[in-house]
Parts: sequence; structure tokens; C-alpha cells
Amino acid sequence: MTAKKWLSRARRIDREINELLGMLQATRERLTKITQEFNRDTVSGSHDPHKYDKLLELEEKVDSRVDELIGVKAEILDMINQLPDRNQRICLCSYYLAMNTWEQTAVLLHYSYKQTLRIHGYALKEIDKLINREGDAVVNKTPY
Repeated sequence: MTAKKWLSRARRIDREINELLGMLQATRERLTKITQEFNRDTVSGSHDPHKYDKLLELEEKVDSRVDELIGVKAEILDMINQLPDRNQRICLCSYYLAMNTWEQTAVLLHYSYKQTLRIHGYALKEIDKLINREGDAVVNKTPY
């Protein structure tokens, strides 16, 4: 796996976390709406007394998955923190972990867009070296 692919997992992880949390919020809202309508209309026969139990079970599953994904992001941060160059660390953290655009990352670094991409390229080479030094076990430890 290339350093870029290895780091890009962080951006995919953020999207998955956002999707999971959005789904959970929508489910809560639907359940609340159904419960309010049930209480208001006193409809009998269609109420499931275990809906909240099901919601709690879903929340636990989502929390577990989010914890797992955050663990992968922590591994990525640990690898980035091994880089000796401060600008490379900032560049990778800004783009891959903070989900900033390249333009936002350039502003953060106080460099041009092109220079930021150069810094990124140098950082990828350094991450590749770290991955090769630590072996495939690090890369394959949490295949996302």
C-alpha cells in the first residue's frame, strides 16, 4: 500500500463517521416523531415498546464502529508524528486528519499552493520510508 493510500484512509474514515452519526440522528428523529404521534393520537396496536431498546442497541453498534475508526486515525497520527519536519506534519494532519482542502492547508502553512503540494510529496516519501522501516505489519494492522 502506498503512503498516499495509507493516509487517505483518514479522509474515508471521517466520511464514514459522518454517515454513521447522520444515520443515527435521523433514526432518533424518526423514533421521536413516531412516539410523539403515538402519544398525541393514542393509536393502539402499532406501538412497539422495545423501540428505544433497539435504538440503544443501534447506538452501541455505531459507537463501537466509531471507536474502531478513531483508532485507525490515531495510528495514522502516530505515524505522521514520527516525521522530523514540522511543515510535513502540519501538511499531512491538515489535509488527511482535519479534512482541510489543499488551499486551506497552504494558508495554514503560509506557503503557496504549489509549495504545499511539494511539501506533501516530500512527506509522502518520508511516510513510505517509515512504513518500509516498520514493515507491512503496521500497514496491514488495521486494513480499512
